[in-house]
Amino acid sequence: MSTPWDIYIDERKVKGDRALGFLVVPNTASFLHKLHLCRNIAGAFRPHEVHWSNIRGDCRELAEKWIYRTFQHRGTKFFVERWEDSRTKEYEILSFLDEFVRNKQLSKPYDVVAFLDFDNEHSRSDIQNSIQRTSGIRRCYHLDSRNNDCLQCCDLLLNATIRLRDDPFARQKYPELESQVKSGKRLKSTENKTYLAGYLAQHLDADGSCVYDRTQKID
Repeated sequence: MSTPWDIYIDERKVKGDRALGFLVVPNTASFLHKLHLCRNIAGAFRPHEVHWSNIRGDCRELAEKWIYRTFQHRGTKFFVERWEDSRTKEYEILSFLDEFVRNKQLSKPYDVVAFLDFDNEHSRSDIQNSIQRTSGIRRCYHLDSRNNDCLQCCDLLLNATIRLRDDPFARQKYPELESQVKSGKRLKSTENKTYLAGYLAQHLDADGSCVYDRTQKID
C-alpha cells in the first residue's frame, strides 16, 4: 500500500514575483501534534495565528520551533514554485501535483489530499473540486489558515524562503540577531523576519534537499 500524502498549499501574490509554497507531509496527524505542542512556550499556550506579516516576539519563538519540526519530521518536504503571472493558480498547482505523483510513482486514484488556503477566488471558481477531478487525487479542500497549523507553517516557510532569497545578508546577520535574542533584547518586526530567514538557512545548509526553490536556487 502506498504512503498517503497530504499537501498544504499557500501563495505569495506579489505581481511579478508570485510564488506557491507546497508543504508535503506523509503523516499529518503526527506532524500536527508536534506543531500543536510547540505552542506551549515557557509554560503558556500561544493560540494566536502565526502569520508572516505580523511576526511578534512570541510568534518568532513559535515559528522557530516550527521550522525545526519541519526538518525533523521524517518524510516532510517543502517546495517553492514560481507562479507565472500568465498562468492561473490552478494550472501551477496541477503542474506540481502531476510532477509529484510521477516522482512518487503513484497509481490512480492517487493517495494524495491537497489543502488550499481559502480566499474569495476559490468560492467563485470552485477551484478545489476542479483540481481534484483533473489531477486524480483523492481530495482537495480549502481551509481557513487561521484554524490550521500546517497552512500557517506553509505560509511561514514560503515567506522565510523568499526572505532568504531576497536578503543575501540574512545568513551573516543571523548570529548577531541570535545573540540579541539570547540576551533578552526585543527585535523589531523586520529583524524577526531576518532572524527566521537566517535560522532557516542553518537547516538548508545541513540538508538543502528539504527546500527546492525554482525561483532561485538556494546554495
